[in-house]
Amino acid sequence: MRKLFALLTAAAATLVLGATPAAAGTVTVDYHCAVGGGIVAWDVQYRTTITAPASVAQGQTATVKIEYTGVKNWTTHSPAGTYNGWGSFKLGGAATGTITAPGLTNPEIQPGEKMRFVGASAQVSFPAKGQVTYTPATFNYGPNCIVWTPAGVAATTSVV
Repeated sequence: MRKLFALLTAAAATLVLGATPAAAGTVTVDYHCAVGGGIVAWDVQYRTTITAPASVAQGQTATVKIEYTGVKNWTTHSPAGTYNGWGSFKLGGAATGTITAPGLTNPEIQPGEKMRFVGASAQVSFPAKGQVTYTPATFNYGPNCIVWTPAGVAATTSVV
């Protein structure tokens, strides 16, 4: 009976201390993009998805991903890997700061499809209990794109 109790206790501790399955949230964000020091600039919307754990234990580190999908159709063929860069998101609530997520790139996109930038992720630490929110920030895929109007919270993690 003691062995069974010890086994169940260890299993429960593993479940409590591990990050729970990821929860993704998407917000539509207005970005202002520019190249050449702002010589060429344009406004554009992207559906920005942040995937973060639904809950984690205090002190744990977890992977958070950010992806971008255009609202308008792309006009040209772009082979996979044509664009490379990084995404970023702001932490709020029980954690603060701006996290840069490297690894952003595009899959192959045909004319008439929505441009997608995928593959960006970063490790986030959770030092305090409470709710941590994630809000899209600047991203770069060659052009630098800043948030033009305030973005909404895309995801939340509960730190226990």
